[in-house]
Amino acid sequence: MNKNNDVIAPVIRHGVYALLIITSLSLFFVGCAFLPKTYRTLPPIDDPHTYLQRVLQRAEMVNHLTGTARLKINSPGGKLSTKGVILAQLPSSLRLETFVFFNQPSFLFATDGNKASLYVPSSNVLYSGEATAEHLSLLFGAQLKSEDIVNLFLGSPRLGEYDPAQVSWKPDGTTYMITASAHDSYRQHVWIDPSLGRIIRYELCNKNGNQVCNFLFNDFKSAGSTLMPYTISLLFPLSRTQITIHYETVDSAELPARELFSIKPSRDTKLLPLKELTFIQK
Repeated sequence: MNKNNDVIAPVIRHGVYALLIITSLSLFFVGCAFLPKTYRTLPPIDDPHTYLQRVLQRAEMVNHLTGTARLKINSPGGKLSTKGVILAQLPSSLRLETFVFFNQPSFLFATDGNKASLYVPSSNVLYSGEATAEHLSLLFGAQLKSEDIVNLFLGSPRLGEYDPAQVSWKPDGTTYMITASAHDSYRQHVWIDPSLGRIIRYELCNKNGNQVCNFLFNDFKSAGSTLMPYTISLLFPLSRTQITIHYETVDSAELPARELFSIKPSRDTKLLPLKELTFIQK
């Protein structure tokens, strides 16, 4: 019996020590989980207007792209969820080729900034009209100018005019939050990640302080000599519209051909004005 106790006792002691160590480590890591997040101190910005312009210029390095993406639109007019090919080029040219099951074409949209057209193969109908914000809202659910839409598809917001003297900044976690106002008519908030040198969030508020739009730019990856957000989320609270663009591939090397931003109908295609377009649901 004594010999057995002599063998068992050290094992028990080692087991107790191991249990105490594991318990202590567990308490340490659990405690760490509840510690407040700490951020490195961001260096001050001497001239926020110049800094903002430099970031916007860097974003414009992606001035065209050809990519594949999933596009989702949710608005009071309907819902759209589709995969397709996107061609975008500054300042206002855009082409969307969308597909449904077995890569069957769903619709084709093209604009050069002046004229906008949408072709529906299933009914062989081509809707055409001026590329106004009102006409474009029939597809995107929110009133956006073609220049705004193209910039967003290229991964950056198009800022409205503002007074350089009314630009301020403050740290917000690991980002700079820059506010650019325009003579008390509206206020723009821009969040910039200094490690990326890119805008990751944009918010526009009207003179009453109500949010007009909120844009998020995430999942940045290389696109040529700069970075491109592969996930873009666009929220328009006033029109209750949400648009999500999730890129799968992006190619910014080759410039799209100019003729791709217009649609030429065949002889038997039915032609209708763009204002008669009803929201395409898929």
